[in-house]
Amino acid sequence: MTAKGERRHSALRCIRTSFVIPLICIFLLPEAAAASQCEWVPVCGRSLQWLNSNRYIYGVFTEECNWHGPWDQLGVDTPYHTRFTYSDEFYGHGGSGGDEWVGCTDPNHVWGPPRCDYYNSDNCTTQRVDSERVIHNQYLGTTAMECQAIYGGGFDIYNFWMAVWGNDVGNPDDHYSTLYYPTLYIPITCTDEWNCSGTTDTVFPSSADPSGLTAGVRVSFQSWVDYECL
Repeated sequence: MTAKGERRHSALRCIRTSFVIPLICIFLLPEAAAASQCEWVPVCGRSLQWLNSNRYIYGVFTEECNWHGPWDQLGVDTPYHTRFTYSDEFYGHGGSGGDEWVGCTDPNHVWGPPRCDYYNSDNCTTQRVDSERVIHNQYLGTTAMECQAIYGGGFDIYNFWMAVWGNDVGNPDDHYSTLYYPTLYIPITCTDEWNCSGTTDTVFPSSADPSGLTAGVRVSFQSWVDYECL
């Protein structure tokens, strides 16, 4: 193969050094040589943060009416997230970790209400924690269009639901309730063509299956300028 042919198949880079070997030569494959000459272009990076608050258990649940009870740590599934074991996605008010819920609320059971050591609301008959907790952060990837052109003015999120489960290590998880939410609208403001942000109001479910548990949901959006090599 000729020297000219060799140059077509690889690129030679040489670096002078002060060590014993006076010259180091590195052969770069065509792909690496091309990458070093790429054009960096701005793209729109995007993410959502999902949060819940005003968590309230007022119905009759028997998931922990056994000798293990009464406390249960709860996690949540959504269309975009699968619950973690030992998480605080649905933060509670008591138990060994301080973030659990009474999972046996049958008034005919020894752990049922009213009991002020187990129930923290409505005269020791229900459970409520209003503080806001992050469910998860969702990275939406990048797009070559300017963020403002896509999201300026706001957008809707349809068909959001949140399923609440008891995290039972070594046993099947217990389903408490699935909450179904109305359309979530995020109003967006942009400081320039790339940096946009907005958040929904706290929205409450339009229905639950089964009833007896509820929580508010809030979603925040953030975009920024990123760069990709073309």
